[in-house]
Amino acid sequence: LYLAVNKPIPTNRLIMMNGKYLCKVYEGSFNNINKWMADFAKYTTKHNFFIKKTYLWYTTCPKCAKKQGKNYVVIVAHVD
Repeated sequence: LYLAVNKPIPTNRLIMMNGKYLCKVYEGSFNNINKWMADFAKYTTKHNFFIKKTYLWYTTCPKCAKKQGKNYVVIVAHVD
């Protein structure tokens, strides 16, 4: 589990994610992950990138997404 932070947290190990990354935001039910991943793969190919590793960033928990009426998921890929 990776969390974005603005400063070191003494009780946790901090890593820096270096390199080139490409991302795209999707909105909808978590059930759409497979569809989003396929779309993202096409998106990276279209932009001439090769995916080395993929990360998913859930911007809200399912309960909060239901309350807010929106559920944003960011797909982030470490690319070549």
